[in-house]
Amino acid sequence: MDQQNITTLVELIPAAAIAALVGSTLAFAGVVYTNRKSEKRMIAQHEHERRLKLRDIKIERAEELYVLLKHWREQVLSDIRKYQNAINENKTVEEATKNIRESREESNTNIPKTEALIALHFPSLKGGFEQVRCSNDKLVKLVMGYSESPNSRLENDQTKAELANVEKSLIDDFENMYGQLAELVHKL
Repeated sequence: MDQQNITTLVELIPAAAIAALVGSTLAFAGVVYTNRKSEKRMIAQHEHERRLKLRDIKIERAEELYVLLKHWREQVLSDIRKYQNAINENKTVEEATKNIRESREESNTNIPKTEALIALHFPSLKGGFEQVRCSNDKLVKLVMGYSESPNSRLENDQTKAELANVEKSLIDDFENMYGQLAELVHKL
């Protein structure tokens, strides 16, 4: 087809039809363009909402971990105080460890949950957790070491000094964990 035939063909088509064709083509192009932009905006919005939800979940888990650590800390310090009171009252080892064993059974159920939260949500806290656990084990060994001779009286000065060292170590370890947890939450 040459140029003259195309011109003749265009002259045969009414101007309204050409205008309708051009208009609908432009409208279709506008819809496609708008849909693409809307899709990009929607994807960005969903990604933003997903990040916010993940952040909220992390914060909830951090709060839960904080409460578990706080409860564990208070329980351990309570055990130390009970033992120190038993020393001051010159009780036997059996009398001193009886209440501690009962409270330990209750608090030990939270340790696996604490460990799971750290492993799943805050793996960077694992070292701090192991340090707390190590200090806690020192306390257990100290208390249980005396329980080998249950009818003996507790030695005041030496036992007090050992308990004070373990208590300071535990407090420092827990405070370190709180600080690390706070840093993680602030980074969210």
